[in-house]
Amino acid sequence: MIPLQKTPIKTWINLLVASVFCSLLAGGFIVAVNFAAATFKFYSGTLVWVLPLAGLCLYYFGQIKHFKNCEQETSPALAPYMYLTAFWSHLFGASVGREGAAVQIGSSVAEFLRRRLKHEEIHRSLFAHAGVAAAFCVALGTPLSAITFSLEYKKSPNRENAVASMLGSLVGWVVLKIVPIQHWHSPFFEYKFTSVSFLSFIALCFSLWALANSFMLCELVTGKFLRNTPSWITLPASGMILGLFVFLLGHTQFNNFSTPLLDRSFSTPAEFSAVFGKMFFTLISLAGGWKGGAFVPLMVVGGLFASWISLIVGLSTAAAAALGTFSIINRKFNIPLTAILITGEIFSWQLGLLSIPVHLFIGYAQPRFIFEKVFKNKFHQEQGHSI
Repeated sequence: MIPLQKTPIKTWINLLVASVFCSLLAGGFIVAVNFAAATFKFYSGTLVWVLPLAGLCLYYFGQIKHFKNCEQETSPALAPYMYLTAFWSHLFGASVGREGAAVQIGSSVAEFLRRRLKHEEIHRSLFAHAGVAAAFCVALGTPLSAITFSLEYKKSPNRENAVASMLGSLVGWVVLKIVPIQHWHSPFFEYKFTSVSFLSFIALCFSLWALANSFMLCELVTGKFLRNTPSWITLPASGMILGLFVFLLGHTQFNNFSTPLLDRSFSTPAEFSAVFGKMFFTLISLAGGWKGGAFVPLMVVGGLFASWISLIVGLSTAAAAALGTFSIINRKFNIPLTAILITGEIFSWQLGLLSIPVHLFIGYAQPRFIFEKVFKNKFHQEQGHSI
């Protein structure tokens, strides 16, 4: 652990500078993919037909000399690679997110600047935490959960890293005040604690726990199945599957972010077909190798599922959707504290308090499926924890 009092003031000044660059580049990335998603929505009738070709092109992007083996967060080529590949993925309607890639950009840029500023290896963790917190704050507009996410994601919660995370988050918040960036805003709804039945709440907790672990199991099985399949096959094949289903369904509601579906789920219980459809599109996109991360699509799946099951468990549709929005994300990235805080920041602090048992249960009551025992080690070694 780096003693805080022995960390030179120059290091903290350079951390401030790095946080500014991480915030601006992460913000620029969010603007770029939002534009790509809007373009797909406008030209979807044409773009969806070339999804297999777009997948093949995405594979060849990764074969460019400077982009080979660049997906480690310490690689300086990761930021331009994510800009290019995530923009391309959203342009053609893959069901991927933007926040995860923005966080990777923040971490990559912070490491690049650490090297350029000639800081020692011992300061790598400080720069990484500041970069991740700055990018997360800009990407989601949630400064408090940006701090906890940086600490939970990097799995190194100590005093120095906490200070670096707070600095990065503060810089990201200031950048947001100067440079407006479009975020998802939850629909307004009134909520009262007295409207929650204890048995209904317990039923919702178990349902969200089952959903989160079911998604993880599906991802593990899919990863095991595709382990030896090269991306020059999976990318065009997944593009073909997505294009075929868009043609059969006759709409593009499950492509890209699908936040309009999430918005409607707060006022009207979602249909199970919407839950299944969004989960299917997300699994195919992620397993196929499309870039951008999984944050927003998994928010939508969790919110839709909770909205649908609210009728069964007898809970307010809006409250259930809010509690379910970050359920899968919590399980996938093991970030229960972040899930609680971000629920409070995005919805309300009443719901944040109510989400404490939900997210603690999802985060710590992890089942040991026999499938997980078989697949877990190999899958995590080969795939890693990409967001």
